[in-house]
Amino acid sequence: MGFSIQNYFCIRKNFFYELNIEEVGTWENLANGDRLWRYHIVCPNAFSVNFVFENMKLADNSSLSFYNEDNESLLGPYNSRINRKHGVFSSHTIDGQSVFIELYEPRIDYGQNMFTISKVVYGYKEISLQQFNSKSSQIQSSHSCNVDINCSEGDGFCREKYSIAVVISKYQNPSPIGHDLWHHCSGSLVNNTAEDYKPYFLTAFHCLWSYNPSSLPYQDIADQWSFKFGYMTESCNSTTYRQTLEYSGADIISHWSATDFLLVELQDQPISGEVGFPELYFNGWDRTNNIPSNTTGIHHPRGDYMKIAVDNDQPLVVGSSQQGCTTNTSGTHYWKPFWDLGTTQRGSSGSPLYNEDRRVIGQMSTLCDCDAVVNKSEYGRIYHSWNDVTNSINHLKTW
Repeated sequence: MGFSIQNYFCIRKNFFYELNIEEVGTWENLANGDRLWRYHIVCPNAFSVNFVFENMKLADNSSLSFYNEDNESLLGPYNSRINRKHGVFSSHTIDGQSVFIELYEPRIDYGQNMFTISKVVYGYKEISLQQFNSKSSQIQSSHSCNVDINCSEGDGFCREKYSIAVVISKYQNPSPIGHDLWHHCSGSLVNNTAEDYKPYFLTAFHCLWSYNPSSLPYQDIADQWSFKFGYMTESCNSTTYRQTLEYSGADIISHWSATDFLLVELQDQPISGEVGFPELYFNGWDRTNNIPSNTTGIHHPRGDYMKIAVDNDQPLVVGSSQQGCTTNTSGTHYWKPFWDLGTTQRGSSGSPLYNEDRRVIGQMSTLCDCDAVVNKSEYGRIYHSWNDVTNSINHLKTW
């Protein structure tokens, strides 16, 4: 059996439930003695749906999958690797308004699986937090001036694009509508000097912010983060996307508001080559004060397919600017490229800025997009994040 959620006005918003596997859904017994549990959820007019689970415990031989009614969007199957000490698992988005959750339980695992669906999260419009009455564009609908990573302009980044993920995060307790709001950010895997493939992920600190940051349980929110790698079109300007990899949960390692950086570690070690997926890439980085001759950004504007932006000239070195559209020359904590190709938008936050050697020199903080008078973004500089933080444990250098 399933349930239908009534049509509320909302953007990526969640409703709280306490639904466990013993209370909802239907079981189908298979001829070999195994069985399937399915639960059908309909969110009228939603563009996508995702879920937060608590008390998650998958047995060793069981698996969990998500798919939409048209079988055009599939996540999983996930196995017991998604089990965490805190018991939280967050799915990434499944396209459409009609979604199935399916558990495969072999006979050997009867009665050993357990989980609670605690939040059903669904999106209608992607709206900025300052514009709740806006009728702005739909999720996965970025500006037309954006360029797909698999167009010719991205040919030089055939490895680096597999370091990039679109992240689903949330703002806690936003007062205008009284529910958690979920939003997109971007970021990338980064290597360390030990070269041991520790799954460090660099993004923007403000992806954790809320209307009341002083009381925000940062780690609780990071536990619910969901990462999707390889979300890109099959080819230039295609409407179909390639196979993706999804991971849930991150541990906060370090952060600094002065450069708006956040370093997290994925709670699940990425496994290269899963089901034919190209090997994930861990970016190199440059902590020097050298000004690059040109810069490139790779990102997911508004959670859309992976895009590329290019500035053929040297970026400015500037201080922070909350709006991104005015140049603050009183500091040196940020890079400010002026895009010759593409742009950045909300959802691009945390994405890497590469120098001419394809090394990361910063992560995106603020922006002006192609609707604005100017077309530029600001990126917190690794040069300052490296060891300028007052508390040495937050230095990127430490990690």
